[in-house]
Amino acid sequence: MRIDNCQREVKSVEDWDKSIDQETQGKRGSFRFLPREIFSSHAYRDLKMSEREVLHCYLNKLNFLKRDKGDKRRMKRSGATPENADRLILTTNEIKARRGVTSERTISNARKRLVEIGFLDVVQPSKFPQPGIFALSDRWRKYPDGNYLPLDNKPVSFAPYSRKPEHGKFRKKP
Repeated sequence: MRIDNCQREVKSVEDWDKSIDQETQGKRGSFRFLPREIFSSHAYRDLKMSEREVLHCYLNKLNFLKRDKGDKRRMKRSGATPENADRLILTTNEIKARRGVTSERTISNARKRLVEIGFLDVVQPSKFPQPGIFALSDRWRKYPDGNYLPLDNKPVSFAPYSRKPEHGKFRKKP
């Protein structure tokens, strides 16, 4: 599956704060849930509070398919299906706007931990300033006794430039 590298508008924390305030009036619905299967799992219980907050932000990004009127009887028997579970895009500023986690390092470490435990898979690593694309995963069900580690070694994020230049690299040679 190929995902194009799209240029996204960079929003500040204040812009995301306004968007979050208007979120319940939109088409995404006014109710979100955390399945008991996730809530009671070993993987969820081993998460720190900051990691749980970031996971909740990703779960809030899910859009579920709208059911037809004929499907209402079977709604309790069949689970709701998310339509974008393989393409979750969440910026650091959006997480900060929710005011649960405000440190960029904590957010970065939480993303890495969510991939490591098995809640998220990396579709496209984040590359500054573009956010990464993640997919929901069921690997957390096998935590801690099974094979819950990621199958591929895609990094969660990477820097396109070295932070520490080599000595004299940017100096003109005499």
